[in-house]
Amino acid sequence: MIFRVVMDTNLIISAFLWGGIPKNLFNSVIEHSIPLLMSVEMMAELERTLRKPKLAPRFTDQSTSIEKVVDEFMPLVTIVQSSPIPDGVVRDPKDHMIIAAAVGGKATHLISGDKDLTSLGRYEITDIVTATQFLALLHKPPSPSE
Repeated sequence: MIFRVVMDTNLIISAFLWGGIPKNLFNSVIEHSIPLLMSVEMMAELERTLRKPKLAPRFTDQSTSIEKVVDEFMPLVTIVQSSPIPDGVVRDPKDHMIIAAAVGGKATHLISGDKDLTSLGRYEITDIVTATQFLALLHKPPSPSE
């Protein structure tokens, strides 16, 4: 199966500043050369979130900086044009841009830990899954018909 993924910004921040499953997910996406899709709006949200004072201690703990994270991350991203999405698709208006990027980028998967998103299960052609679910899918042996 050919994958095209959108990861929500919380997973990306967790991958760089905390590690664990989000870091495993991020590394797997890169190792498998899976296109990581983001809209300009998502990139702006990522940078805004990284600048929140509450994250400053994590940058120190990880011996990194906002600039280093952005510089490491940007070359790995394919910027996509968001598609218009009707109001009311998601409960939280902040999640609207993530769905719009997934649709615009023709993502096969939107990966999130946000229950407002994962409870949808699917939107148009995009399966909405958790990091653990995507890792299991990625490491599943192919069936004979694939």
